[in-house]
Amino acid sequence: MGSSGGVLLKKFRQLALLLASAAWILYLPIASLMALMSPMTFDAPGSSEIFTNWVAFWVIVTFPFVIVLSLVTTWISYRKKSYGVSCFAVLVPLLNVTIFIFLLIWEHLAK
Repeated sequence: MGSSGGVLLKKFRQLALLLASAAWILYLPIASLMALMSPMTFDAPGSSEIFTNWVAFWVIVTFPFVIVLSLVTTWISYRKKSYGVSCFAVLVPLLNVTIFIFLLIWEHLAK
């Protein structure tokens, strides 16, 4: 029973990492386009003095790089059988998403 549970856990972990990686890979072109358009954050007069605009700008610009580094780290650590690191690494891009959503809510509530 113990060995079949371990095999099942390994298969589940591998499937979860594959699905999460596929989702990030599919989102990478969108994130790259967002990064290309992010300088438009500062188009309005005076917008370069707003702190949250700068935070949003850097969150958006770094997002594609975070995705790529996350995926590389995920699969290198998985290959080295460091499963905890691989599960953590695949979730790192969610930090950018969380910060961006927080900024959107913050700006909405500030008005």
